[in-house]
Amino acid sequence: MKKFTTFLAILLSVVTFAQTPQKLSYQAVIRDASNNLVTNHQIGIRISILQGTSSVYEETQTSESNTNGLISIEIGINPEFANIDWSTGTYFIQTEVDPTGGSNYTITSSSQLLSVPYALYAKTSGSSIAGPKGEQGPTGPAGPIGLQGSQGVTGPKGDQGPTGPTGPKGDQGIQGVTGPVGPQGTNSGFSHYIGELYGGGIIVSLVIINGEEHGLIAALSGMANLPWGPTNKFIGARNVNGSTNTLLIHNLGIANLAANKCMAYSATGDGGSNDWYLPSLQELQSAYNEIVKLNMVSGEGTIFKTNKYKSSTEVDSNTNYAVDFFTGTYDPEIKSSTISTTLPFRKF
Repeated sequence: MKKFTTFLAILLSVVTFAQTPQKLSYQAVIRDASNNLVTNHQIGIRISILQGTSSVYEETQTSESNTNGLISIEIGINPEFANIDWSTGTYFIQTEVDPTGGSNYTITSSSQLLSVPYALYAKTSGSSIAGPKGEQGPTGPAGPIGLQGSQGVTGPKGDQGPTGPTGPKGDQGIQGVTGPVGPQGTNSGFSHYIGELYGGGIIVSLVIINGEEHGLIAALSGMANLPWGPTNKFIGARNVNGSTNTLLIHNLGIANLAANKCMAYSATGDGGSNDWYLPSLQELQSAYNEIVKLNMVSGEGTIFKTNKYKSSTEVDSNTNYAVDFFTGTYDPEIKSSTISTTLPFRKF
């Protein structure tokens, strides 16, 4: 249901006619919940005259608002209006409004009649000639508390404030890498070895999990001039598993990103697996540790030169990590940068 409110511009005055009862003029401006005028619309209104909290008179009317949302009526259409003794007590005027023109009065407003209309009071005073000034009477008791007004409409929502500055970098670092696998022994349980050409690339990491041998395979050549992704957008690509990060980047739907090129990569010997991905920071560090340990920096093709290799790990909305295979350190780089090399990985 549409909600309305009224902003009452009340004008009360006495209207006297030769053969009709005296009346009060009343005007009000009708607005809806968005503070827009309700114009050219039938309005239902119930008016009550209260003495304290007791009603001494009541009437109902309908009126059509004009182009300015204004309604104008005269109060006193019922004969009982002439019986009000304005010389006694404190009086209030209460209005109840149905902006749809019916009798479902949803808006209530009341205000005290601070001075009785002169012509109406004169009707009961008995004379238009003022009598002598009497002695000041004692202070009367406090009057009754007026009726509570209707709740005002909720104001419009304010504009969103500017984003605050980025706080200082915390002390806690990212999750550390898994330690390197030791060199293969006679009873190591591994059937593969670091540096073996296998699965369309070269094995750069080995581990046994629940009695099964697993490892990481790096492509034999890297790809250049590929950005990580757009800046000013954080997608939460901070997983140790680079394939999970790669899928998050792919879901951005932007062509020619490093992650998408890795997913499309294929090589002889990979069995058409289509499971290549952009490695995480931890996976690149693990590969670097193995290569340094086994002195395999020369590698095959362009792999494991003293390049910076792009990781799928996100730093923030503007940067990602890249690992320097000359020093083993990792540093943030702008996501749109194409300086670091893209090297696809896969698992077995």
